[in-house]
Order: sequence, then C-alpha cells, then structure tokens
Amino acid sequence: MKSFDVAVIGAGPAGTSAAYDLADAGLSVLILEKRAMPREKPCGGAISYSGQKFLRFDIPEDLVDAECFGARINTPESSITSITNDRLAILVSRKNFDSYLLDMALNKGVAAVYEMAKEIKEDSGFYHIYTNANRYLAKNVIIATGIQSTLIKNVRRLDNKDELGICLEAEIDINENSRYKDLKNIIEIHFGVAGYGYGWVFPHGNFLSIGVGGVTSVFKEPNKAMYEFMSKLGFKYDRKKIRGHMIPKGGIKRLTRKGGLFLVGDAAGFVEPFTGEGIAYAIRSGQIAANTIIKAFKNSDFSEELLSNYEKNCSAEIGSTMGYALFFSKMLHKFPNLLLNKIMSNQHCVDKYLEIISQKITYKDYIKWIFKKLPKILIG
Repeated sequence: MKSFDVAVIGAGPAGTSAAYDLADAGLSVLILEKRAMPREKPCGGAISYSGQKFLRFDIPEDLVDAECFGARINTPESSITSITNDRLAILVSRKNFDSYLLDMALNKGVAAVYEMAKEIKEDSGFYHIYTNANRYLAKNVIIATGIQSTLIKNVRRLDNKDELGICLEAEIDINENSRYKDLKNIIEIHFGVAGYGYGWVFPHGNFLSIGVGGVTSVFKEPNKAMYEFMSKLGFKYDRKKIRGHMIPKGGIKRLTRKGGLFLVGDAAGFVEPFTGEGIAYAIRSGQIAANTIIKAFKNSDFSEELLSNYEKNCSAEIGSTMGYALFFSKMLHKFPNLLLNKIMSNQHCVDKYLEIISQKITYKDYIKWIFKKLPKILIG
C-alpha cells in the first residue's frame, strides 16, 4: 500500500490550493474527491480581488464570465448603485473554475482518486483514510470537504443551526427576463428577503446566478423565500433548477486542527459572515496549512509547537477580518429597520463599503467610519 506525505480530502479551491503548494515543495500528495471533475457546484461564483491575488497563477480569460466593478444594493426603502474604478471581483462558473484549479495541482504531480473518504483512523504514525473500496495512508491530512462532512468530527464538533447558513441558487438564462439583459459589470444584492442574509443576482455572461442565503436558525423557509424572490424579480420558479448548500457562519471560534489533521476553507468555518465570501479564505487557508506542513517536513519537526502555527497564522491573516465582519453583520441584522436599511440606503455608506472589497480599508476601519457618521445617517 502506497503512503503519501499528505492526503487532501476535497478538490475545491481550499484543497487544490493546498495540494498545489505541497507538491511544488516536493512532497507526495494525494487528493481524494468524491466525484470526477468537472462537477456542478451551487455557488454565486464571485471571486474577490483578494481571492485572485492569493492564487499562484493567473485565471484564464476564458474562465471569466463577467467582471464586477460595483453593486446595486436594494433594501425595502431604496435602491443604491455604486460603481468603482476597481475590479472588485470576477464571476466564474464553479464547475469550470474548480476543475481548472485541480488541473493545475495535477500538473504539479499531485495524484487524485475519485472516491469518497468515509473514515480516518490514526495508527503507527500514519493516518489511514478509508473509502468504500480502498485504504490510503498519509503522514498528514487536510480536510477540505465543506461544512457538512462528518470527517470534521475528527477535529471538532459539527456546527449547530446558529453557526450555519443555507443558500439556494439557480442558473437562469439571461434572456428570460429583459430587465436583466443589460446587467453587466455589477452585481445586485437584495436585503430583507432572507433571515440574516440577502438575495443576489450575479451576471455570468449568458446566464444569471440567482439565489438567497441566510442563517439557518432564523431563515426558516428558504424554498418559499426563493420562490418569492424569483417571482418578485420576474423569473419563473422551476424547482428542478434550484440547488442548495450549507455554509458556515464565519467569525465564530472553532478548532481547526488536531495533531496532523487540518481543517481548511468551509470545513474550518472560514466564510465572511456578512457577504458569505468563502473562496478567497478557502484558497488562503489551504496555503497556510500547506506552508505549515512543508516546514514540518523540512525541519523533521511535527511537534505541537510547530503545527500550531497553522492556527496562529490563520488567526493573524483571517481571524481579525472575520471577527469585525461578524460584529458588523450582527449589528446591522439585529436592527434592520434602524441600521441595515439606513446604512445600505445611503450612497456614501455603500460607496465606502466597496472599499473593503477592493482592500483599501478593513472592516475595522469601516465600522469606525460608520459610528462617526451614524447620527447623520439616522437623521437622513
């Protein structure tokens, strides 16, 4: 039975980013993915500026469905459009994007098998990963499965309803609704349609990604919300086209490593809690896990002291953003009429918020700015 330096479970952006760096450093790497790629992935498909910057290589132009330079923010009170000179994000099909990332990892010498990992056991200095058909051995394991896999329990407990979000998404032909034929270079966000979340319309060239997402504990009837949202926008609701997935609410303290087992991306809870942005943090957490493991092999040091650098570095690079974003999200959604609708109906507030996306300011900077302007915002 062949053993590997590292096994990566899951071939999304977190897993493939980790595998790419590990193989580039000369380690033997196995990716286990439950289905052959390309495969469908329900997602709005927005990759922020930071997500693009983290990648070790450029994204081919033929994978870019659209570019985003601004947003149209809708609340029950108003509709505000903000356009910037910065490319805030690109829109991609996750099916094609994820497949491309996997190809880049395979080109580095990563091995891949398409089997679902069922169980992980530790024995004699190796982790034994069991599928229905086979067993694989690895010195370290990166779990990049998303939030619903029971493999997470090898590191920590699974999340409860207050710690999870649910999203429903559909891909709709852009010609189905004349109102959206000219939706280019901006995304559309609708607050007030999902508990502690929002609805969205993202342009992807010849189709639109339309969806709703909110926190599970307060977003009680997502299917009904999706139906009402699509109907309100003038789209035909077809249940067969609707796909759903769970995401974690970021900013909550979670265990992300136990021994040589590393949780990355959604499995680690690294999703921005206000926007639901997860791809950038998936890529970066995968890279941080890989860098930690590379140092362990280089120094022949798999001590707790060295491996704990993963949590420390994630906290330094990701934790602060998540914490302030969670505070901002709670503040606005707890008082939707007083704060969320007022702030997101204010042109200056929306313009300033987009500076977070372009990385000109942080959430901490934005919150300080908001509090200074709050009396004038509320009166206005």
